[in-house]
Amino acid sequence: LELLDVVFGEVRGEPPLDVKAFSDAVLAVGSLMQEGTEQRIASLDLNPVLIGSVGEGCVALDAVVFEEAPRSGD
Repeated sequence: LELLDVVFGEVRGEPPLDVKAFSDAVLAVGSLMQEGTEQRIASLDLNPVLIGSVGEGCVALDAVVFEEAPRSGD
């Protein structure tokens, strides 16, 4: 998180961004994409992701999800 704090920290008097919410979202996407989940997501595009000030969270403003083709026997 230290690197994220440097990248998303306070800049030119603006409040620092919610690094914790962003890192939690990245971890949640990683868990979702792990092999063996029922969702079988082939790829996921979240763009843009709006990160609010500390305590405001973050939100993907647009998302595209591609599912894997069903495996034989499923």
